[in-house]
Amino acid sequence: MKTAVRLMDNVIDASWFPVSEITESVRNHRRIGIGCVGWAETLAMMEIPYDNDEAFNLAEKVTRSMYESGFEASVKLAKEKGVFPYADKSIWADKKDKPRNVALLTFPPSSGNAVICETSFGIEPFFALAYEQNVMDGMRLKNVVGIFTKKLKEYGVYSDELIQKVVQNHGSAQGIKEIPKHLRDVFKVAHDIDWRDHIKMQASFQKWTDNAITKTINMPSHATPDDVLGRK
Repeated sequence: MKTAVRLMDNVIDASWFPVSEITESVRNHRRIGIGCVGWAETLAMMEIPYDNDEAFNLAEKVTRSMYESGFEASVKLAKEKGVFPYADKSIWADKKDKPRNVALLTFPPSSGNAVICETSFGIEPFFALAYEQNVMDGMRLKNVVGIFTKKLKEYGVYSDELIQKVVQNHGSAQGIKEIPKHLRDVFKVAHDIDWRDHIKMQASFQKWTDNAITKTINMPSHATPDDVLGRK
């Protein structure tokens, strides 16, 4: 985090902005946004279901560690380069230790970074474990989540036929008896997870996140307005 905070702070000074108002705001607040990719893959590697209390607790623990180490790095950087100019107009005005940056963490989908790293998007669950897409000249390319393949092989149940079943099941492992129940629980995709658990995961990350989080909340087609509003 020490390196990431310094890097992102340097990016502010190296960046060009189209209008002076944006430049002024960015450099007066020095807001940065450090996040992650591959959360779903991390849980899958540890064989922790995404919609499990253990996953929610781990999310909070990881985010707290990121924030506390990031804040420490920002305070040290402030002693070297100075606090952000609007510090005296912020919640840090009366604090002894003021950071270089008004905020540190954010969790966007990071789809571009995730593709480059060949992992899952941001803090989202897997959207599909296996799927086919049309490419040139009518060819169809099959895509399979790497950690899913690895775990199937570890459990001795992998086969091309099994992967095709997952493709035909809209990318979900649910209901496929050849896949052990434990793995079916671990590898729930976005539309297999109750919307309440999507929110619980976001809340777990948000507790120690001082910027925004982007999170897709998947709901069934029969969801009601009361469901959307969180009413019982």
